[in-house]
Amino acid sequence: MHLKKFPTLNIKNHLVRKIIDTLLDMRKRGKDVQFLWVKSHAGIEANERVDDLTKQDKETGLEIEVKLGANDVKEEISNSAMKKYQQSYEIIQ
Repeated sequence: MHLKKFPTLNIKNHLVRKIIDTLLDMRKRGKDVQFLWVKSHAGIEANERVDDLTKQDKETGLEIEVKLGANDVKEEISNSAMKKYQQSYEIIQ
């Protein structure tokens, strides 16, 4: 999907929206951003370093706090309520 089509989408996740807004702003400034897939564990030095840091974080228990926007919280509550409803419905059946 082309980046110019993103503003017409109803994007609820605040992090995704912020990333798209930043990319669009960079595009307006004449900057071209490309995302490339990088195979993990392929001997690429920088990628191996990131893998090592990730492993260290898991071992030391480093936590990353991600603040949720209101829409994310509402969606999580709605999904949780629906799941509980479905479970109780299945018990009745």
